[in-house]
Amino acid sequence: MGPPAHLLTGQVGAEKWHKDTHATVQETSTLTKRCGKDALELWRPAKVPGQAEETPYERKLKIDSWKFKIDVSDSGEVKRKPPEGPGVTLWKCKIKPPPWVGKLTLPCTRDYSNTKNNEYVAQYFRETRLVVSRLRQALIEINEQFKGIMRMRQQLNAMLDKIRQGLMTNKQSKAIREHRAETEKISDKVDALMKWEKEEFTKLKMKLQDMMAWSGDHLKVRN
Repeated sequence: MGPPAHLLTGQVGAEKWHKDTHATVQETSTLTKRCGKDALELWRPAKVPGQAEETPYERKLKIDSWKFKIDVSDSGEVKRKPPEGPGVTLWKCKIKPPPWVGKLTLPCTRDYSNTKNNEYVAQYFRETRLVVSRLRQALIEINEQFKGIMRMRQQLNAMLDKIRQGLMTNKQSKAIREHRAETEKISDKVDALMKWEKEEFTKLKMKLQDMMAWSGDHLKVRN
């Protein structure tokens, strides 16, 4: 018998963890886009000696000339193609600037990104190991409970055997007393005691059988 169906469906992990992870991914995506935009603003093509500093308007026109152009094929299909000539094609940003000189220290940016990624992965592994440790501890506790239930069932079986033996003895004693002489068949305290004993044994038997059924259901759920 396999695990319950509700344990095999749905997402794994706490809802808060999913929300935090989603927020982290969104923040990372936003940061990546912003870094790409900032890098494009900070990086400049190789400057010709003696050339005057460009104005913001000239800068905007130059950036617009780097953007992908819309190309309509004969079949009517619309595509975006990078401009002709040398340059660095940024497919995500849909822009192709010419070769440039970076004002940002790329190794530092790469190292920072790697460090943050490593920290995120390390945190994920720590949380995963914590979950595995808790699951292992839960498995140990379940096994101990299983052993306890098995010991209890053994004790219940032994008690049920004694009760069945007592009921059998009570029945045999009652049958033997039926063979008394007619003058001795008047009900007395012995008959009342045997009747009380049978009732008590019957109650205990039903109670122990219910406990056996309860423990059996627990074992079925575990299996």
